Amino acid sequence: MTEDDYRKRVKFAKDMRKNFGTDVRKKVIAFYLDATSIAYKRNPFDQANAPRAQVWRKKSKGLAHGCITKGRKEGTGGKVLRLVVAISYDKGVICCEPYEHMTGGNFATFVDQHFHRLFQLAGKGDSRLWIQDGDPSQNSALAKAAIARVNSTVIKLPPRNPDLHVIENVFAIVNSQLRKQAKDHKIRRETIRSLKVV
Repeated sequence: MTEDDYRKRVKFAKDMRKNFGTDVRKKVIAFYLDATSIAYKRNPFDQANAPRAQVWRKKSKGLAHGCITKGRKEGTGGKVLRLVVAISYDKGVICCEPYEHMTGGNFATFVDQHFHRLFQLAGKGDSRLWIQDGDPSQNSALAKAAIARVNSTVIKLPPRNPDLHVIENVFAIVNSQLRKQAKDHKIRRETIRSLKVV
């Protein structure tokens, strides 16, 4: 994290506390939203037992100056289950919708079709606050227009601070459970259809 990233992170924390109070994450933010991908593995048992590799991305890989980050390095086998997920404190997962391609138009359609129901399911009273990351499709002009149509306010996280997005913890738990399930049940053959059912 650069000094500039650190300053933005501190400012974000102070602004959140000043504008929304100390219980903002539990009582004020209606839901946290993000997209994730689960790589399809034909033989989940072997994949679950294989060493997990990490790759260090260097600043020459398109990230801001001075920023290095660790990312997963694993093959997908050509098939990926893509999901848009929303979680809410005390409610858990309130939305888990598959998608094929994420564009500004597709995300705008998702907002129009789901957001009114998501705010109801979240049960945070009149709160129309939600959190997402900096995905370009979710910040496009089409997406912003849809967000305005549903009368909601998005709280954007500072760049390169994914740990502030609590939904990332849910994704980590799901991936861990999928590996555990593959080991415990010795799943040596799985179809993409059966992965989607899980």
